[in-house]
Amino acid sequence: AEAARLGVEVLALTDHDGMYGVPQFAQAAARLADRGGPKLGTVFGAELSLGLPGNQNGTPDPEGRHLLILARDAEGYRRLCAVISAAQLAGGQKGRPVYRTEALADAHHGHWVVLTGCRKGTVPAALAHGGPEAAWRELGILTEMFGHENVMVELTCQHDPGDDERNDILARLAAMADVGLVAAGNVHFAAPAQTRLAQALAAIRARRSLADMDGWLPAAGTAYLRSGPEMAARLRRYPGVLEATVALGRACAFDFRVIAPRLPDYPVPAGHTEA
Repeated sequence: AEAARLGVEVLALTDHDGMYGVPQFAQAAARLADRGGPKLGTVFGAELSLGLPGNQNGTPDPEGRHLLILARDAEGYRRLCAVISAAQLAGGQKGRPVYRTEALADAHHGHWVVLTGCRKGTVPAALAHGGPEAAWRELGILTEMFGHENVMVELTCQHDPGDDERNDILARLAAMADVGLVAAGNVHFAAPAQTRLAQALAAIRARRSLADMDGWLPAAGTAYLRSGPEMAARLRRYPGVLEATVALGRACAFDFRVIAPRLPDYPVPAGHTEA
């Protein structure tokens, strides 16, 4: 509903180490169109947690680095599901997937777009802790693994201190590496009014009270879905990024019904549904 109100054309959902929200996401987009609303393109992906030392359930700020992958098409979705399933099984326990770098590199076959991601992405994290040279090395690792044409540097803007400085450096690194540059909101909730709800959910995931989570939560509720004009205003300093982002969304959008299995009904007692 918020996406429709803002006039969003394409929306991507990237859960952590799974596709948990995909059915509801796809159904909501379909209902919007069925009710006469605008057609919302759906993009499916996941944020993979690399190098986890153990089960991270109950951790305020889980360790490890993130690899953000978008499926270009239905085949990319299938391949992404396969590597996540293998990693979850390899971990031996819920909350600790174990990804093999060589398996990720071998699995994509051009069906994924790999973004540098949020502060826990390998490139932004290296920039924060080791400077531009460290970030450049990490970007080189990604392009070697997945190919220049499949890696894009991601800019995120949430009115946080250092956003512009970080994005300026990332934009220069993208130009030097000859890879694409796109923008994302690093969205965690739909509207500013949902900030408190998002904080409560973060506390539940970490199995802590809101008071105990205070030092781990963002200083401001800026991780909400923004309109096109607002993003355009933020991206003026990066010519062409808005257009590249729109083009990426359109290229990766597909209807989930092309891959959703048509499962037979399961018998349930009278007065009950499968749900």
